[in-house]
Amino acid sequence: MIIIKSYPFSKPPLSYHACKGWNRDVTLYQSWKVFFFTLLFISLSFADDNRLRLKKANVLENKTINGEAVKFISGNVIFTKGSLTLNCQE
Repeated sequence: MIIIKSYPFSKPPLSYHACKGWNRDVTLYQSWKVFFFTLLFISLSFADDNRLRLKKANVLENKTINGEAVKFISGNVIFTKGSLTLNCQE
């Protein structure tokens, strides 16, 4: 006598048509994922960065004056914004 135990969480065997539809759905999902990340990469690579950035400073201090945080920058300071570069020497 052979006893085959069936578990309640086991899935029935898939037919050819079920596998075919599943592969199509996975392929469609992967295609949308590739499209989304490609679009995101292109938009970020051509984005214009217009923020003022501090590239270099000899001294950067944070002080609290009248309850407000103030940053003091001194020394050889270099700021960039887009293609503009501002150099300030001591």
